[in-house]
Amino acid sequence: MIIGNSKGFTLVEVMMSFLLLAICSMVILPAFLVVYNERLTLKQEEKVLHHLQELIQLYLVDQPPIELDSWVKKEEFTDPATNVYLVCLSFVGENKRDYKRCLHAKR
Repeated sequence: MIIGNSKGFTLVEVMMSFLLLAICSMVILPAFLVVYNERLTLKQEEKVLHHLQELIQLYLVDQPPIELDSWVKKEEFTDPATNVYLVCLSFVGENKRDYKRCLHAKR
């Protein structure tokens, strides 16, 4: 029996809205985490590319190399015949993928 004019939501309506909110959150949250990790990886890659440019510039002016972060591995090669210097930096990104970026210079 309904008495008067009810102006509120029923318990079923509130529970259904919470269920819908929970389902949407379960779908959106993993996608958000993937995008966030990719964004962090792009920042790491930007930092590695900056380090590569610095290493090449320091090589060209005969200065000692810079200290790199612990998550970056450096490989250097010099070809004495052509005097070409190749430096490669590798790292594992926040998205758990391996990356390797290289630059070369000739004096």
